Amino acid sequence: MTDIMKHYEMLTYFLGNVLSDNYEIALLDLREGKRCITAIANGQNSGRTAGAPLTDLALKIIKEGIWKKEPYLLNYNGLTKDKKPLISSTLFIKDGQELLGMLCLNVDIQIYRELCRSILNLGGLSPEPPSREVINLSPEHTETFTNDIGDMITNTMPDYITENRIPVNRLTQDEKISIVRQLNEKGVFMLKGAVSEAALKLNCSDATIYRYLSKISKSETKKTD
Repeated sequence: MTDIMKHYEMLTYFLGNVLSDNYEIALLDLREGKRCITAIANGQNSGRTAGAPLTDLALKIIKEGIWKKEPYLLNYNGLTKDKKPLISSTLFIKDGQELLGMLCLNVDIQIYRELCRSILNLGGLSPEPPSREVINLSPEHTETFTNDIGDMITNTMPDYITENRIPVNRLTQDEKISIVRQLNEKGVFMLKGAVSEAALKLNCSDATIYRYLSKISKSETKKTD
C-alpha cells in the first residue's frame, strides 16, 4: 500500500519551489512514533527544521478533536519564536476517522505590508499599512512556532516566573505541579521526550514528573466522581 504521507512530502517540496520564499510549507506526521515535522520548505520563516515538535495549536487540534469537525483551518495568527507574525492555514490529512497528519502553510506577510506602504507613499497618501482587521482571521485559533520541546515548555511557564526571572530551584512543588498540569492540558506529553525535557526545565527527575502526572490524574478523577 502506498504511504500517503510520502505523497504529501513531495507536495511540500513542490509547493516550496512553486511559491515565493515567504511561504513556509510544513508537513506534520501525526502517526504513532513520529508526531513531528517530517518535511518543511522555506523553514527560515518560522526558524524550524525537520524534526521540530508539533505546535501548541496542533496539539490542541488533536486533543480537542477539532479535525473531526473541519477539513481545514484558514487564515489564523501564527507567531514565531522571535515574535514575527505569520498568517497560517492547515489542511487535515485523514484516513477515515484517523488523523494522519497536517499540511501547513505559513505566510510572512511583511513583504506585502512594505509594498502597500511604498504604493501609498508614491501616491502621497498615508504611509500607514492597511489595518490587519481586513484580513479574514480566525481569532479563536493562534499558533506559536518553536523548534524544540524545551521552548514550548518555557512558553508555558507563568508570566510572573519568566518576567521576574525566578530560578527554577526556587519554585515550590505546587508551582511545578501547576506547570505540569498546564503542559498536560495542552497535550505536550503526547510528544516523544517531553517528560525528560520537562524534568530538565523544572530541575527534577523523570520519575517526579510522572508522579506529578499521576497526582494530577487522581485529582481530576475525584472531581468527576
